[in-house]
Amino acid sequence: MCAVLSLGLAASVLAGASAAAEGPGSDFSFDYTNSPDTNGALEFGGTKLEKWTLTEITVGGSSVLGWCSGTDAGSTSWGCSYAPAGGLPAGDGVIVVTDSNPGRGAVLHEAFFTVIGGTAEPPPAPAPMTAPPPAPEPVVEAEEPPAVAVNPLAGWTFDIPGIDLRNVHPGDRLTFKGAGLPSGITISAELHSTPVSLGAASVGPVGAFTLVATIPKDTPPGDHTFVLTASGAGLPATASERAVSVVAAVPLVIETETETKVEEVEGVEATGDDHGTVAGHGPDQVEEANILTHGLPSIDHILADPARIPAAFGAGLVLILLAVLPAHLLNATLSEQYERLTRRVPHLRRTPRWLLAIHAYIARAPVIVGLAATAITAFLFGLADPHFGFNEHSLRLFVAVTIALFTVTYLANLVTRVILKRTWAVDVTIAIRPLAIVITIVAVALSRVLEFSPGFLVGLVLGLSIARDAADKHAWKAVIVRASVLVAFALISWAAYSSLVENEALGHGFTAELVLEIFVAIATEGIVMILVELLPLHLLEGERLFKRSKLLWAGTYAVVLTVFILAVVPWEENWRQLGGDAFGWFAIVGGFAVVSVAIYLYFRFIATPIEDELDEENVEPTDKEPVAIGDDI
Repeated sequence: MCAVLSLGLAASVLAGASAAAEGPGSDFSFDYTNSPDTNGALEFGGTKLEKWTLTEITVGGSSVLGWCSGTDAGSTSWGCSYAPAGGLPAGDGVIVVTDSNPGRGAVLHEAFFTVIGGTAEPPPAPAPMTAPPPAPEPVVEAEEPPAVAVNPLAGWTFDIPGIDLRNVHPGDRLTFKGAGLPSGITISAELHSTPVSLGAASVGPVGAFTLVATIPKDTPPGDHTFVLTASGAGLPATASERAVSVVAAVPLVIETETETKVEEVEGVEATGDDHGTVAGHGPDQVEEANILTHGLPSIDHILADPARIPAAFGAGLVLILLAVLPAHLLNATLSEQYERLTRRVPHLRRTPRWLLAIHAYIARAPVIVGLAATAITAFLFGLADPHFGFNEHSLRLFVAVTIALFTVTYLANLVTRVILKRTWAVDVTIAIRPLAIVITIVAVALSRVLEFSPGFLVGLVLGLSIARDAADKHAWKAVIVRASVLVAFALISWAAYSSLVENEALGHGFTAELVLEIFVAIATEGIVMILVELLPLHLLEGERLFKRSKLLWAGTYAVVLTVFILAVVPWEENWRQLGGDAFGWFAIVGGFAVVSVAIYLYFRFIATPIEDELDEENVEPTDKEPVAIGDDI
């Protein structure tokens, strides 16, 4: 059968042509025809310049230059008759002609065609061929088993650093830590066999979590299990367990020169060594927790679980109303009445020589005295820890609190003094009042009774004093500068603590825990101190800032209150430990608040003002008497 061709659109496409005057439109022709008597041959050709050479001719991608004539230089016409064996296949095709012109380079010419009939008559049958070898056996490929979803929570574990799990006591604080988990996973902790919730935490952006918990006080002695469950959206809850032994109480250790006696408590196996140490609380337990260990939530921990923030705000308001505000009202009242109280002591009407010598030494060496008073206060602060004693976790507590008190009192006051001096040329001195140590003793005693963080109650021993003739003009500046310095110290400490905890940069050990506890103490003491001092109440420093600018006071206090609620307020797991004793706890704190407020109101509205008593005793204050700024007591 002969092939029938449909004439297509002929086109010329330049490829790398130069800017010669000769062009394909006038110097080259390209057409093709089909003759039925050619038995399916495809015939095409045209004209060209004599100097041109057709270097390549293809049909459907196959070279047909051998089927053509007149393609060399010297010819002005050319033609091709392409009749492949078996005829032309039906369908579309393209003819491509490439010429070579020394004046303008190579040019492509294309023409499209379509075979719309059948192919040519079939060629003669081929010669018989030998039988092909038998086909190989088909290879059956084994089907791959369906993919099994991998649980990213499978096999996860956690650590409890610094705790001897064979000797844990009711009321002990411990820290659960884990890493390598997907961000946003919720970790819930329970104490089995009877499940008791210990709290929950969220995995941070780096895949780690930290959960601080307290063993319930009513936990019976015996073998128990910590069960931490990781759960998340679309993932099966996966638990990880650690065995723990709870003992009833810490044995009483009595040391003598010749032997160590350990008083046995019923149901508890007493253990001891030549130094009277008790298992789980000896100096070899360098990572045992104290009241500052992991006492702050990290910034990433808060950002990963923002739902806790409203509860923290509620807890913060309770603290301010029932504990912080009354305690510092009492502290400030006693501070202002310092002169009245000392004059009420008969022996102090005639100042003893030894007391004059102490005052003189304080004036000569305020730094040494301030450091000594700070160290004494830190030691008293440590007594608020039920396990405070001659052990390494107590040493960490003492060192951390000493450094923190030095930072938020002496160092903060020194920075404030320098700023006031250089900015407004105001002379400020650092004042020391040893009565603060007495107040600290009372505060620590209360904290042990209330089982409350003494960071909210302890009195400080250093403050600032501005000369009275400059107080009216510059006292509010001293307040705002000192508040800014303390907030900066607290935020820097909180950020450093968060970074070290989330990245576990320090590892575990005495030095690592000490560094973390220093940051916790600085943030806690600094924020709590300035939080109450900025309240706009009589006897408190916030009153001076409030009178100067209510807008400035509101902005400053909002910043301090936000940091306090997010960083310092005990987190959810700490409040949970109140349990069934909540009513009694609130009754005690409420009673303390009533007594503190009553003392404040008495001296505010009933007691004779100090100035009137001075007039009756013919004692006139001088204009140069300093005005206290901060914790000057």
